[in-house]
Amino acid sequence: MRLKFPLNQNELNKINAEGYNKRGLAYKDKEGEYWSKAIWNKAIKCFTKAIELNPNYAEAYYNRGEVYCYKGFIDFAIKDWTKAIELNPKYLPAYRWRAYAYGDKGLYDEAIKDWTKLIELDPHLGYYHNRGVDYCKKELYDEAIKDFTKVIELDPKREGTYSTRGKAYYKKGLLNEAINDFTKAIKLKPKHIFNYRNRGLIYYYKGEYDKAIKDWTRVLKSTSKPINEFIYYYFRGRAYEKKGLKNKAIEDFKKSAELEIDWEHL
Repeated sequence: MRLKFPLNQNELNKINAEGYNKRGLAYKDKEGEYWSKAIWNKAIKCFTKAIELNPNYAEAYYNRGEVYCYKGFIDFAIKDWTKAIELNPKYLPAYRWRAYAYGDKGLYDEAIKDWTKLIELDPHLGYYHNRGVDYCKKELYDEAIKDFTKVIELDPKREGTYSTRGKAYYKKGLLNEAINDFTKAIKLKPKHIFNYRNRGLIYYYKGEYDKAIKDWTRVLKSTSKPINEFIYYYFRGRAYEKKGLKNKAIEDFKKSAELEIDWEHL
Protein backbone atom coordinates (compact mmCIF):
# COMPACT_ATOMS: atom_id res chain seq x y z
CA MET A 1 0.00 0.00 0.00
CA ARG A 2 1.41 3.40 -0.97
CA LEU A 3 1.29 6.07 1.68
CA LYS A 4 -0.12 9.48 0.85
CA PHE A 5 1.59 12.46 2.39
CA PRO A 6 1.10 14.38 4.52
CA LEU A 7 -0.07 11.72 6.99
CA ASN A 8 -2.54 12.62 9.71
CA GLN A 9 -1.80 11.79 13.36
CA ASN A 10 -3.97 8.69 13.37
CA GLU A 11 -2.09 7.23 10.40
CA LEU A 12 1.26 8.07 12.00
CA ASN A 13 0.19 6.38 15.23
CA LYS A 14 -0.74 3.19 13.36
CA ILE A 15 2.63 3.11 11.61
CA ASN A 16 4.50 3.67 14.87
CA ALA A 17 2.35 1.07 16.63
CA GLU A 18 3.32 -1.49 14.01
CA GLY A 19 6.96 -0.67 14.62
CA TYR A 20 6.63 -1.20 18.37
CA ASN A 21 4.76 -4.45 17.77
CA LYS A 22 7.54 -5.74 15.53
CA ARG A 23 10.15 -4.72 18.08
CA GLY A 24 8.19 -6.55 20.77
CA LEU A 25 8.13 -9.68 18.62
CA ALA A 26 11.89 -9.42 18.15
CA TYR A 27 12.37 -9.32 21.93
CA LYS A 28 9.86 -12.15 22.49
CA ASP A 29 11.58 -14.45 20.02
CA LYS A 30 15.15 -13.40 20.77
CA GLU A 31 17.34 -16.44 20.20
CA GLY A 32 19.02 -17.86 23.28
CA GLU A 33 17.11 -15.61 25.69
CA TYR A 34 13.63 -17.10 25.42
CA TRP A 35 13.26 -17.60 29.16
CA SER A 36 14.74 -14.23 30.15
CA LYS A 37 12.24 -12.21 32.19
CA ALA A 38 14.12 -9.02 31.36
CA ILE A 39 13.57 -9.70 27.65
CA TRP A 40 9.90 -10.45 28.26
CA ASN A 41 9.48 -7.18 30.14
CA LYS A 42 10.97 -5.29 27.19
CA ALA A 43 8.56 -7.08 24.88
CA ILE A 44 5.59 -6.17 27.08
CA LYS A 45 6.63 -2.51 27.09
CA CYS A 46 6.77 -2.53 23.30
CA PHE A 47 3.35 -4.17 22.90
CA THR A 48 1.88 -1.78 25.49
CA LYS A 49 3.26 1.21 23.58
CA ALA A 50 1.79 -0.19 20.37
CA ILE A 51 -1.62 -0.45 22.07
CA GLU A 52 -1.35 3.11 23.41
CA LEU A 53 -0.71 4.35 19.89
CA ASN A 54 -3.39 2.17 18.33
CA PRO A 55 -6.01 0.90 20.84
CA ASN A 56 -7.63 -1.21 18.11
CA TYR A 57 -4.48 -3.22 17.37
CA ALA A 58 -5.67 -6.79 17.96
CA GLU A 59 -2.30 -8.36 17.19
CA ALA A 60 -0.53 -6.29 19.85
CA TYR A 61 -3.05 -7.41 22.48
CA TYR A 62 -2.59 -11.01 21.39
CA ASN A 63 1.21 -10.78 21.51
CA ARG A 64 1.24 -9.10 24.91
CA GLY A 65 -1.11 -11.78 26.21
CA GLU A 66 1.28 -14.46 25.02
CA VAL A 67 4.18 -12.90 26.95
CA TYR A 68 2.02 -12.43 30.05
CA CYS A 69 1.26 -16.14 29.82
CA TYR A 70 4.99 -16.98 29.64
CA LYS A 71 5.49 -14.92 32.81
CA GLY A 72 2.67 -16.75 34.57
CA PHE A 73 0.24 -13.79 34.60
CA ILE A 74 -2.65 -15.85 33.27
CA ASP A 75 -5.44 -13.42 34.17
CA PHE A 76 -3.68 -10.57 32.36
CA ALA A 77 -3.14 -12.87 29.39
CA ILE A 78 -6.81 -13.86 29.24
CA LYS A 79 -7.81 -10.20 29.41
CA ASP A 80 -5.57 -9.36 26.45
CA TRP A 81 -6.73 -12.31 24.36
CA THR A 82 -10.34 -11.39 25.10
CA LYS A 83 -9.67 -7.86 23.84
CA ALA A 84 -7.99 -9.25 20.72
CA ILE A 85 -11.09 -11.38 20.06
CA GLU A 86 -13.40 -8.39 20.58
CA LEU A 87 -11.42 -6.50 17.96
CA ASN A 88 -11.17 -9.51 15.64
CA PRO A 89 -13.85 -12.18 16.29
CA LYS A 90 -12.04 -14.60 13.94
CA TYR A 91 -8.65 -14.42 15.67
CA LEU A 92 -7.99 -18.17 15.92
CA PRO A 93 -4.72 -18.08 17.95
CA ALA A 94 -6.36 -15.87 20.59
CA TYR A 95 -9.23 -18.34 21.04
CA ARG A 96 -6.74 -21.22 21.19
CA TRP A 97 -4.44 -19.69 23.78
CA ARG A 98 -7.40 -18.49 25.85
CA ALA A 99 -8.92 -21.98 25.78
CA TYR A 100 -5.69 -23.48 27.12
CA ALA A 101 -5.51 -20.77 29.79
CA TYR A 102 -9.11 -21.34 30.88
CA GLY A 103 -8.39 -25.06 31.11
CA ASP A 104 -5.28 -24.45 33.24
CA LYS A 105 -7.41 -22.35 35.60
CA GLY A 106 -10.05 -25.08 35.82
CA LEU A 107 -12.59 -22.96 33.94
CA TYR A 108 -13.64 -25.82 31.71
CA ASP A 109 -16.98 -24.38 30.59
CA GLU A 110 -15.20 -21.32 29.22
CA ALA A 111 -12.51 -23.47 27.62
CA ILE A 112 -15.13 -25.67 25.95
CA LYS A 113 -16.87 -22.58 24.55
CA ASP A 114 -13.60 -21.46 22.99
CA TRP A 115 -12.85 -24.90 21.51
CA THR A 116 -16.40 -24.96 20.12
CA LYS A 117 -15.92 -21.54 18.53
CA LEU A 118 -12.63 -22.69 17.03
CA ILE A 119 -14.37 -25.74 15.57
CA GLU A 120 -16.99 -23.44 14.01
CA LEU A 121 -14.29 -21.25 12.48
CA ASP A 122 -11.83 -23.99 11.52
CA PRO A 123 -12.84 -27.64 12.18
CA HIS A 124 -9.33 -28.79 13.02
CA LEU A 125 -9.09 -32.27 14.60
CA GLY A 126 -6.92 -30.94 17.41
CA TYR A 127 -9.76 -28.71 18.58
CA TYR A 128 -12.13 -31.68 18.82
CA HIS A 129 -9.49 -33.58 20.79
CA ASN A 130 -8.87 -30.68 23.17
CA ARG A 131 -12.57 -30.11 23.73
CA GLY A 132 -12.89 -33.80 24.50
CA VAL A 133 -10.13 -33.49 27.11
CA ASP A 134 -11.97 -30.65 28.82
CA TYR A 135 -15.25 -32.59 28.68
CA CYS A 136 -13.40 -35.39 30.51
CA LYS A 137 -12.26 -32.96 33.19
CA LYS A 138 -15.94 -32.08 33.71
CA GLU A 139 -16.74 -35.81 33.79
CA LEU A 140 -18.90 -35.43 30.68
CA TYR A 141 -17.57 -38.64 29.24
CA ASP A 142 -20.26 -39.21 26.60
CA GLU A 143 -19.55 -35.83 25.03
CA ALA A 144 -15.81 -36.47 25.28
CA ILE A 145 -16.09 -39.86 23.59
CA LYS A 146 -18.07 -38.29 20.73
CA ASP A 147 -15.29 -35.77 20.13
CA PHE A 148 -12.52 -38.38 20.34
CA THR A 149 -14.46 -40.69 18.01
CA LYS A 150 -14.83 -37.84 15.49
CA VAL A 151 -11.05 -37.38 15.51
CA ILE A 152 -10.37 -41.11 15.10
CA GLU A 153 -12.87 -41.45 12.25
CA LEU A 154 -11.02 -38.77 10.30
CA ASP A 155 -7.51 -39.73 11.39
CA PRO A 156 -7.27 -43.38 12.53
CA LYS A 157 -3.56 -43.07 13.33
CA ARG A 158 -3.80 -40.58 16.21
CA GLU A 159 -2.37 -42.68 19.04
CA GLY A 160 -2.98 -39.98 21.65
CA THR A 161 -6.69 -39.83 20.91
CA TYR A 162 -7.10 -43.61 21.26
CA SER A 163 -5.31 -43.37 24.60
CA THR A 164 -7.48 -40.50 25.82
CA ARG A 165 -10.70 -42.12 24.64
CA GLY A 166 -9.59 -45.28 26.43
CA LYS A 167 -9.42 -43.32 29.69
CA ALA A 168 -12.92 -41.95 29.06
CA TYR A 169 -14.26 -45.46 28.41
CA TYR A 170 -12.60 -46.62 31.63
CA LYS A 171 -14.25 -43.81 33.60
CA LYS A 172 -17.63 -44.94 32.23
CA GLY A 173 -16.90 -48.52 33.27
CA LEU A 174 -16.62 -49.71 29.66
CA LEU A 175 -13.52 -51.77 30.34
CA ASN A 176 -13.43 -53.82 27.15
CA GLU A 177 -13.74 -50.71 25.00
CA ALA A 178 -10.97 -49.10 27.04
CA ILE A 179 -8.69 -52.12 26.54
CA ASN A 180 -9.36 -52.05 22.80
CA ASP A 181 -8.35 -48.39 22.62
CA PHE A 182 -5.16 -48.84 24.64
CA THR A 183 -4.28 -51.85 22.51
CA LYS A 184 -4.76 -49.80 19.35
CA ALA A 185 -2.62 -47.02 20.82
CA ILE A 186 0.12 -49.55 21.63
CA LYS A 187 0.10 -50.85 18.06
CA LEU A 188 0.52 -47.30 16.75
CA LYS A 189 3.22 -46.27 19.27
CA PRO A 190 4.73 -49.37 20.94
CA LYS A 191 7.24 -47.31 22.92
CA HIS A 192 4.66 -45.19 24.74
CA ILE A 193 4.71 -47.08 28.03
CA PHE A 194 1.79 -45.27 29.67
CA ASN A 195 -0.59 -47.20 27.42
CA TYR A 196 0.78 -50.48 28.80
CA ARG A 197 0.39 -49.04 32.29
CA ASN A 198 -3.24 -48.10 31.76
CA ARG A 199 -4.15 -51.34 30.02
CA GLY A 200 -2.45 -53.27 32.82
CA LEU A 201 -4.57 -51.53 35.44
CA ILE A 202 -7.76 -52.45 33.61
CA TYR A 203 -6.65 -56.07 33.21
CA TYR A 204 -5.98 -56.11 36.95
CA TYR A 205 -9.46 -54.77 37.78
CA LYS A 206 -10.95 -57.38 35.46
CA GLY A 207 -9.07 -60.14 37.28
CA GLU A 208 -6.89 -60.91 34.23
CA TYR A 209 -3.71 -60.97 36.31
CA ASP A 210 -1.40 -62.64 33.78
CA LYS A 211 -2.11 -59.93 31.24
CA ALA A 212 -1.71 -57.22 33.87
CA ILE A 213 1.65 -58.65 34.94
CA LYS A 214 2.81 -58.80 31.33
CA ASP A 215 1.93 -55.13 30.73
CA TRP A 216 3.57 -53.89 33.94
CA THR A 217 6.65 -55.97 33.26
CA ARG A 218 6.85 -54.26 29.86
CA VAL A 219 6.74 -50.90 31.63
CA LEU A 220 9.46 -51.87 34.11
CA LYS A 221 11.74 -53.22 31.39
CA SER A 222 11.40 -50.09 29.29
CA THR A 223 14.49 -47.97 28.76
CA SER A 224 12.36 -44.90 29.55
CA LYS A 225 11.30 -45.99 33.03
CA PRO A 226 8.43 -44.12 34.70
CA ILE A 227 9.32 -41.58 37.39
CA ASN A 228 7.07 -43.31 39.93
CA GLU A 229 8.49 -46.75 39.16
CA PHE A 230 7.73 -48.09 42.66
CA ILE A 231 3.98 -48.00 41.92
CA TYR A 232 4.32 -50.59 39.16
CA TYR A 233 6.31 -52.96 41.34
CA TYR A 234 3.58 -52.57 43.95
CA PHE A 235 0.73 -53.28 41.54
CA ARG A 236 2.58 -56.18 39.93
CA GLY A 237 3.14 -57.53 43.43
CA ARG A 238 -0.59 -57.32 44.06
CA ALA A 239 -1.24 -59.25 40.85
CA TYR A 240 1.29 -61.93 41.85
CA GLU A 241 -0.41 -62.07 45.26
CA LYS A 242 -3.81 -62.60 43.63
CA LYS A 243 -2.32 -65.50 41.67
CA GLY A 244 -0.92 -67.03 44.85
CA LEU A 245 2.70 -66.40 43.82
CA LYS A 246 3.74 -65.27 47.29
CA ASN A 247 7.52 -65.11 46.80
CA LYS A 248 7.27 -63.02 43.63
CA ALA A 249 4.77 -60.75 45.34
CA ILE A 250 7.09 -60.20 48.33
CA GLU A 251 10.01 -59.49 46.00
CA ASP A 252 8.03 -56.81 44.17
CA PHE A 253 6.73 -55.26 47.41
CA LYS A 254 10.28 -55.00 48.73
CA LYS A 255 11.49 -53.38 45.50
CA SER A 256 8.55 -50.98 45.60
CA ALA A 257 9.37 -49.96 49.19
CA GLU A 258 13.05 -49.39 48.34
CA LEU A 259 12.22 -47.22 45.34
CA GLU A 260 9.58 -45.25 47.26
CA ILE A 261 12.15 -44.39 49.94
CA ASP A 262 14.56 -43.19 47.24
CA TRP A 263 11.77 -41.17 45.59
CA GLU A 264 10.93 -39.44 48.91
CA HIS A 265 14.55 -38.34 49.28
CA LEU A 266 14.93 -36.84 45.81
